[in-house]
Amino acid sequence: MPFLIIALAYFLTAKLGGLFAIPPDFASAVWPAAGIALSAFLLAPARIALPAVLLGAVCANLYRTTAGFSDLSLGPVLTGTIIAVGSTVQAWFGAWLYRRFLQEGQSWDDAVFVLKFCIIVALISCVVGASVGTLTLLANEFITSARVPFNLITWWAGDAIGVLLVTPLVQVLLASEHHFSRDRKIKTFVPLVLILIVVYGLFSKSVEHDEERSAASFQAEADHLANTIQSRLLIAENKLAAYAALFVASDFVSQKEFTLFSERMMVDDDAFQGVGWTKVLDHKSRLEWEAYFKKEGYPDYKITELGQDGTLVTAPVRDEYYPVLYIHPLEANRKAFGLNLAANPLRKEALLLAADKRIRVATAPITLVQEEEGQKAIIVYSPVFERDFPGVLIGYASGVLRVNGILGDSAQRAEKAGLRFSLYDITDGEAPLFEQEQMRHSTLAPLSYIENFAERKYRLDIFPGDNYQFSENDWNSYVILTGGFVIAALFQLFALTTTGTIENVTRQVKAQTKELTEAVTNAKAASEAKSEFLANMSHELRTPLNAISGFIHLTLDSKLNDKQRDFLQKSGLASETLMGLINQTLDYAKIESGMLELDIGDVQIRHVARKMEALFGQTAKEKNIEFLIEVEQAVPNRLVGDQLRIEQVIINLLSNAFKFTSSGHVSVIFSYDNGKLIIRVTDTGTGIPFEKQQHIFSAFGQADASTSRQFGGTGLGLSISKRIANHMGGDIQVRSTVGKGSEFFVSLLIEESTQEDDAVIAVVDDTQHNLHGLKVLIVEDVMLNQILTQEILRKHGIETDIACNGLEAVEKVKSGDAIDMILMDIQMPVMDGFEATRQIRSINPDIPIVGMTANAMASDVAACLEAGMHSHVAKPVDPKLLLAAIIGAKASTKSV
Repeated sequence: MPFLIIALAYFLTAKLGGLFAIPPDFASAVWPAAGIALSAFLLAPARIALPAVLLGAVCANLYRTTAGFSDLSLGPVLTGTIIAVGSTVQAWFGAWLYRRFLQEGQSWDDAVFVLKFCIIVALISCVVGASVGTLTLLANEFITSARVPFNLITWWAGDAIGVLLVTPLVQVLLASEHHFSRDRKIKTFVPLVLILIVVYGLFSKSVEHDEERSAASFQAEADHLANTIQSRLLIAENKLAAYAALFVASDFVSQKEFTLFSERMMVDDDAFQGVGWTKVLDHKSRLEWEAYFKKEGYPDYKITELGQDGTLVTAPVRDEYYPVLYIHPLEANRKAFGLNLAANPLRKEALLLAADKRIRVATAPITLVQEEEGQKAIIVYSPVFERDFPGVLIGYASGVLRVNGILGDSAQRAEKAGLRFSLYDITDGEAPLFEQEQMRHSTLAPLSYIENFAERKYRLDIFPGDNYQFSENDWNSYVILTGGFVIAALFQLFALTTTGTIENVTRQVKAQTKELTEAVTNAKAASEAKSEFLANMSHELRTPLNAISGFIHLTLDSKLNDKQRDFLQKSGLASETLMGLINQTLDYAKIESGMLELDIGDVQIRHVARKMEALFGQTAKEKNIEFLIEVEQAVPNRLVGDQLRIEQVIINLLSNAFKFTSSGHVSVIFSYDNGKLIIRVTDTGTGIPFEKQQHIFSAFGQADASTSRQFGGTGLGLSISKRIANHMGGDIQVRSTVGKGSEFFVSLLIEESTQEDDAVIAVVDDTQHNLHGLKVLIVEDVMLNQILTQEILRKHGIETDIACNGLEAVEKVKSGDAIDMILMDIQMPVMDGFEATRQIRSINPDIPIVGMTANAMASDVAACLEAGMHSHVAKPVDPKLLLAAIIGAKASTKSV
């Protein structure tokens, strides 16, 4: 029975210790099983302790090295067994040191005894297991040599802390109440457990942060590699387009002209193995071209085909030939010179498809007739048609792309970064173009990228190689864990040495209890301060993110070179995506807490439709997708509801439609029937499996686990949209077919407005309202908002002045500055907009004041009007609405 208890205790505490491993290493910063093993040798005879500890250690280590006993090959089994032997020897050695250097009769009440135990037993004995384990992992390639120091230190410290923590605890808990009372055991054990829970919580957060940092670094390197390959494919397409233009522009392009053009076009280009020109010939034309080349100095030229044995033979008489007439460079591709491409069914299929669809088409992976190294390649055929007779095929410009050419220096960069990757043609199954082996024992999941090129689909898998360097050693997690557990161990030893005396002196017990209470109070205060700090940091991080996004867009309106514009556009997209994810997450939290409010007002569906066309028209153009918007005649001009929330639902649905649609169309149709507004969004995208069609409406629900990685997003958009629809007395349903597209139906209970149509503020003619020369004071504490507002107003001839807070605005009014109108922010330092408005009203009751704030709910508008403002404009500011508000405030002041 003791044998099984010891073995099981070691195995369970070893599994617990596995939770404290700091990736990507195997060593745990705290290894409680070491304390169990030493306790076994101290409390049980060696004939029981030794086999029991060895069995528990073997099982525990094999569980880790064999991935849960799933890989019982020699390497992992031998590794786990050797480490287990080292752990057992370490425990025996520690017990020998304990009996040799610690005097009998001493106990855990004695500080000298405790100090000797810490130094002689814990620190010295644990060198054994750490050394054996680390060298074994290195020898069996579970870790790299660069990780040896960190792994060795972590292992040694982890075992030592495990001994310091567990061995005294086991001995105390198993001791009789005559030596250690129940109350003393509780006072030692309970606080220890609490400390360990807190330390583990902090450690988990730190490890999670470091893993995210490693994943982000890996993602960045992988993205760069994928983008490089994508760019090289795009350049290849553009060059083939240039060749097509050459043959369209000329009545006849000679071989010499083709060669001269190619020499210039292919300077420093290593993507192409070769480029060629192919015409469709009948037998008579074949003879004419063979004669032409013989005259040009190629006496052996003839149209050839591959024989059954793989050698080149003269093409037999056929009704039709697709020969390679020109090719560059000639010497490297001489075997392909004159090759009849139509003799190969795969190549002929690609040629016919290219001509039929009038697009560039790539072949499946092939081995070239001129290839001597066995590398895979693809051939891209670009059909060329007559300039004056677009239906007449001239021939094909073709490009031969070897895998090494497509990759360029990406392979070297990836090798330097420690990355490995594989490239597959997944158009018809999975055909490998380039394959490398994945890193063993990697904690980072591979990343996959899908690229469509010349009517074929490719997948790039990127994963860390054996030489991949993770982010620097996670010393933060190490310090948190080891420091916390050292504190816990010292607390335990301290408790053991003090509680003996405390039991005999009641006053000391009370004093100690008071100190403990104060410590808990201080810890609680520290926890509250930490929570407040994190909340403030969240707000402070969002503020500069808004500024970053705004300044990026301002800079994009200035004169930039292509590279600068590209960098800024990518930065802008990244900041917009991050802000969108934050805002959408907060929106979901607001809905979950029941705080979603509807701002009831005019809903003009035709205006909404025009806005959707403006928002998504460019996206449709860039993706070459047809975008259709239809508002049926039955839809009233004016409805009563929350237009902003309706727009939010439509934007979420259209964003998903464009995100998952690469060809075809996206449409949105508005209809109205018996008090219900029906919105139907249709696309020809990837579609949603039937079993996932309800899951996508749950929070963070997506059709596939890889969707977020491949297309981005949080998985909250549809969940939020459905909640909004439900809040408006409606619902959202979906009908979808995988590979054909999806159709979303939104129904909203919205009544028709009984008010007569007013003039819609669509375009403001500032000349009719004499805005030129108007002096407007902008009260705004954020410099970005100051700049943006000034830019809007200056375009309409309005002069501006700035006040950075409410107090400055009051002082400017007091000083008698020429101010015709005030645009007032609400949340500002020193003095907010409400107080500033009240004070300005006491100085000048008639000056127009327009609230301009992000507080946009109905209650916020009412608060602005109550404070004395004429009207309210919500941020982000719509220039048309801002000018309308200025005109309205100006007109209302004149009427007074």
